[in-house]
Amino acid sequence: MIRPRITDEQELALSAGDGVIQAEGSTGNVILMSLEVYRELMGLSSEEELTASVAALQKSMQEVKQGQTRPLTDALDDLGKKYEVQS
Repeated sequence: MIRPRITDEQELALSAGDGVIQAEGSTGNVILMSLEVYRELMGLSSEEELTASVAALQKSMQEVKQGQTRPLTDALDDLGKKYEVQS
């Protein structure tokens, strides 16, 4: 796994604010947040929960890269049919 270092400017922005910054990178818009903010948002109190969450994100990103996803509208249509929900 790549573990990039954040810049002094990013570090300052994280510590000066609420632990979250939004920026534009070479690949588009990105959000950088402190581990504490991520844990709070995701409800992760233990290292095991954090490790499982990061692993799930990495697996999901790999599935997206491999084209193993389908449009959200298709999934919502299927759920609507399954649970007989009219939109």
